[in-house]
Amino acid sequence: MTDVEVFDMVVIANVLVFALGLLLTALSFRAYRSDAQNTGFLETTLAFLLITLGSVLAPVYEFGIVHDYNLTPDELLRVQLFEGIAITLGLAVLLYSIWKHRTHSRDATLRSTTYRVDSREE
Repeated sequence: MTDVEVFDMVVIANVLVFALGLLLTALSFRAYRSDAQNTGFLETTLAFLLITLGSVLAPVYEFGIVHDYNLTPDELLRVQLFEGIAITLGLAVLLYSIWKHRTHSRDATLRSTTYRVDSREE
């Protein structure tokens, strides 16, 4: 493959990651707007946004800010650090949101089961 073909594939891959990430972010935000009491949707919106931004940070820096694909080792380490931080924060928020939903669902199930047991005893 030539450098141009590889460059084109990198651009296409990053555009797809960005588009799918924005789609997930928009769908999650739309779900939050339809049920504002469920803060889990707002948390997943933030999570998808952080993951998406972290995923496209390097290409945006390389092509949009520096205008050079060849970064110095120092620049590359910094970009990778910020990418890793953004993706890690996004995954942590997503994990928190799922964990919180799981805990609330389990508590609601326990309350409804307790209610059914109490109502049968009457």
